[in-house]
Amino acid sequence: MIDFVKDIDGNEYPVRRFGNQIWMTANLKVRHFRNGDPIPECRDSIAYSLAGQKGNPAWCYYDNLQENGDIYGSLYNWFAAHDVRGVAPDGWRIPTEDDWSLLELNLKDESITDEIRDNKIFSEINSKISNDFNPLPGGSRGINGAFGGLGINCYWWSFISNPPELSWGRKVSQSNDAFEKIDSFQRFGFSIRCVKDFV
Repeated sequence: MIDFVKDIDGNEYPVRRFGNQIWMTANLKVRHFRNGDPIPECRDSIAYSLAGQKGNPAWCYYDNLQENGDIYGSLYNWFAAHDVRGVAPDGWRIPTEDDWSLLELNLKDESITDEIRDNKIFSEINSKISNDFNPLPGGSRGINGAFGGLGINCYWWSFISNPPELSWGRKVSQSNDAFEKIDSFQRFGFSIRCVKDFV
């Protein structure tokens, strides 16, 4: 089995098999769609908010600091995650609700909270990729451009075609022991994990 996957920008992501799925064990960092078009970076809060209002894709680092991106990956709005040009590496996809549900079943004998505590990712910076799902708490960016939750909460997008304004995602935090199903405005900035089927 492969040990890692590369995106179009050459970033490498460790991977791990869970049942009949293979998941990245790090958050996405890509800056270009699969066809080579750049994903617009929105550092300014006003520009970020306007991108969401107009339904345009956007990405950023938490607090616009690359050192956060190096550890936690990038934050993407829903429009970037669902753009037809694709942010996932070739052959990979943004997880659907079914993908998340299957992952939860495959992890049913493992406590996500214990996994987090074992990796100490909430108590100290841990850039070492371990052999589990490695739920990095990259925080989020709100619809007004404000950042929050770094080192506390993990948020990831789900892929949902033709959704209402509120779209689904998943959350893991210090206070829960499983993947929490959440709804969120499409203008929010969340992390992205990618998945593919094991064949």
